[in-house]
Amino acid sequence: MSRRSREELNASFFHVMCQGINKEMIFANDMLKRKYLALMKKYINDVDLDIICYCIMSNHTHILIHTESIAQMSKYMKCINTEFAQFYNWKMERVGFVFRDRFKSQPIYDEKYLFQCINYIHKNPVKAKIVKKCSDYEYSSYNNFSRNIFLRESPFLEHFFGKTDITQIESVDVCNDFLDVEYDKDYVMEEYIMKFCQSKKMSLEEVLNEKDKRNDLIRLLLKSEFICKKDIQKKLNISYWKVVRAAEENM
Repeated sequence: MSRRSREELNASFFHVMCQGINKEMIFANDMLKRKYLALMKKYINDVDLDIICYCIMSNHTHILIHTESIAQMSKYMKCINTEFAQFYNWKMERVGFVFRDRFKSQPIYDEKYLFQCINYIHKNPVKAKIVKKCSDYEYSSYNNFSRNIFLRESPFLEHFFGKTDITQIESVDVCNDFLDVEYDKDYVMEEYIMKFCQSKKMSLEEVLNEKDKRNDLIRLLLKSEFICKKDIQKKLNISYWKVVRAAEENM
């Protein structure tokens, strides 16, 4: 693909991030992630913009947008987040704000920075240690993007990315200058616990009351190199020796 100049990009690309209020897991299950993605698709034809890539995590989402109008981007994000917030409050039987801010955005000025942003967004689940490969995560655009499939057909995106191999983009190093959330231990443990409980079709309380399942969960959490036994004891509110014995059973 021929290189676009800084002037041609002209700050018409924007990295957008939305986060749950108080780091709340507003996309805590597959249904909620699917709902947000459905809203992204629902409103894309009502505005003059293109979605290049996205990734929906459990407490935030990243979207890379191309548009010549900030107003169009604001309209799009307002429509999505307003309807999702209404749905979330109804589904969770709660009231109040759902998102931490309206949304945050940063302009992308050159092609290298654009490619870095695409890599950064798609590698969010890998960074959070939810999956080992970008292609394993269901709620990002990685697999479609690698086949040049976007949320809607766009002559601009076809022209810009149509002849681009995903490996060409992935070869550009990811920098750390993008909007982000802090991937603390609690966040990662929440992700692991949520996925484990979903896979077993059990609540966390049911898992903790069943020794074998509880021990499986503990060993899963210990696979993360920065989660220690004390972290698990505190998170699951169980005795430290239960964590130790579960770890020893796998030795």
